[in-house]
Amino acid sequence: MDERYTYLVATRCFTYNHAPYIKDTLQGFAIQQTTFPVVSVIIDDASPDGEQDILRSWAKQNLALDEEGFAYDRAMDYGELFFARHKDNSNAHFAILLLKENHTQHGKSGLRYSYSLPWIANATYFALCEGDDYWIDPLKLQKQVDHMQQHPECGLCITDFKYQHGTDPSLSRAAFGEMKEFRPATLRDHLFNAGYIGPMTWVFRQDLYNQGLANAKPRSDGTFAMALDFFALSEVHYLDDVTAVYRGHENSASNQSNYKVNFKYCKGIFSTQLEYAEKYCNDNSTLTLLKVQGYTTYMMDAIEAEDEEFIQEASDYFKSIGMEMSWFIKKCRRYVDYRKKYEHLYSTKAYQLGKQLLKPFKLIRH
Repeated sequence: MDERYTYLVATRCFTYNHAPYIKDTLQGFAIQQTTFPVVSVIIDDASPDGEQDILRSWAKQNLALDEEGFAYDRAMDYGELFFARHKDNSNAHFAILLLKENHTQHGKSGLRYSYSLPWIANATYFALCEGDDYWIDPLKLQKQVDHMQQHPECGLCITDFKYQHGTDPSLSRAAFGEMKEFRPATLRDHLFNAGYIGPMTWVFRQDLYNQGLANAKPRSDGTFAMALDFFALSEVHYLDDVTAVYRGHENSASNQSNYKVNFKYCKGIFSTQLEYAEKYCNDNSTLTLLKVQGYTTYMMDAIEAEDEEFIQEASDYFKSIGMEMSWFIKKCRRYVDYRKKYEHLYSTKAYQLGKQLLKPFKLIRH
């Protein structure tokens, strides 16, 4: 491998239709102050919203593409590729690939990872950040790598973060430190809670990732399964520093307004929980508790999504362990019917105006 392409940290950023947000992501990569070389690999999956034009323009303005013998702008069979150092940060390297066709829609998602191999293959550590999230601490990578270099038992290092909605400039309080969101300390914690722990803050060891994690099957939330593996196979360490922002917006993977799409995501999480209970927990009680928790937690989502197969599966399971839950399912159906009956109210202008009037009070509370 060419030494020019040897980095201590490689950041993977797969992006699609993130035109309003991608500049913040790129800036977060560019501001990283490190004592070692890093590379950010950004692959745009043929976005039709103008994101490729933004990426192309940013690369030409901010990357040292005229560095002879090192940087380049190439037309490939599968897209356009930019590679260069940042003009103002010699340790920050960028490989930006603009794909010609959407690989996800054509069942070629795995190829996106292979395209990044020239830069990430020799990296000791990986970092993640999608094109709608971004980093705000210039020392993020340095702090995490310093800890992991000193603690070889640490396979995954996570930090605190804040939330942002769309292009609204206001940020929430720190998720773990101030909002007191649950921060799992063990495999069992994360298995049962299945909460959000900010993948855009992660730095993890490539050698541990390559012990089978890299070839994991497609899931509704791959990072949930990854975190479970890291909890099982290594130490997971948290830094209290707020280093990143998670940006929520309509129709992101974990924020769906469509009942059926949302439930498909939830059911995928539930499936992963059961799989990993069997993978790492040797007692039947854990699996039983997870099933009871999951079937009750997701019942109303299943009813809203009209997934009768899941509802019957839950009913059959409760009967198999001696629990009669038909009364619970009936109550859930009545509640969903009631909510749908008045759903039109929530979309009226009066209701939406009321939400806007109350928004400042919500921000003050947070």
